[in-house]
Amino acid sequence: PLNGPGDSYGLSSPTQIGTDTTWGYEEGKLGGTGGQTTFNIKTDGTLWGWGINSRGQIGENMIHEYYSSPIQVPGTTWNDLDMGDKGVIATKTDGTLWSWGYGRYGALGIPSLGGAPTVYYSSPVQIPGTNWSTSLSTIARNGTAVHAIKT
Repeated sequence: PLNGPGDSYGLSSPTQIGTDTTWGYEEGKLGGTGGQTTFNIKTDGTLWGWGINSRGQIGENMIHEYYSSPIQVPGTTWNDLDMGDKGVIATKTDGTLWSWGYGRYGALGIPSLGGAPTVYYSSPVQIPGTNWSTSLSTIARNGTAVHAIKT
């Protein structure tokens, strides 16, 4: 892990991340970025994130950490994900829907504790129900709202 924003630096050419060759390559499996955080789903269904974790958006139960190497998000069978402004919404292959990170005004679909307008979830939380579509194209996320389709 990096110690903070003062330890950041840029690279002027492509750099391989580790020696692992099981990184996903299908559209949606790369997860995109939400500012300065990146995700990838490996071929074994594990989800990995790296970069800034200022709102718990990497999902590994820590806040205010910066990771220069991939960190595994708890769980397996991750299928697709979308990331907005420091918040993540993801599906698993079993049709469950999960979210974590920055949850302003209920934007993660998780009831806020005590009605607080802004809550940070540093670990994945399952959205109630099953039979959520596992296709990324059925999840839409912006700064304050999420839309998902059930099968």
